[in-house]
Amino acid sequence: MTPTAALYQFWSSFGITAYPSNRVPEDTAFPFITYEPIIANWWTGAAAASTINVWYHTESEAIPNKKAKEISGRLQGGTTVKCDDGIIFLSQDQPWTPLVDEADSSIVRRYTVITMQFITI
Repeated sequence: MTPTAALYQFWSSFGITAYPSNRVPEDTAFPFITYEPIIANWWTGAAAASTINVWYHTESEAIPNKKAKEISGRLQGGTTVKCDDGIIFLSQDQPWTPLVDEADSSIVRRYTVITMQFITI
């Protein structure tokens, strides 16, 4: 599996649809996850920062917080994702930041930064 396919599979494993941040369809239904599909540094072992967003259409803060906690639980201490010729090591670098859409306060988002290290040949 290519690194981009492996990242898609990982971010899609949380029970809601995941999209690369540059490929979200216009008519996407909530909830969903967006992630940056970093493609640099695959073969160097260098680390790259990436942002993760969890999007909900809700009045509840508890619902997006629960999903953010679930994702953090999988990233705690770092986790590995298998891909062609190696692994991608993912770790969370920052706590989640709660954000609300200025035009529609029922669109809530949780934002964090992770580090991805591509350990491939």
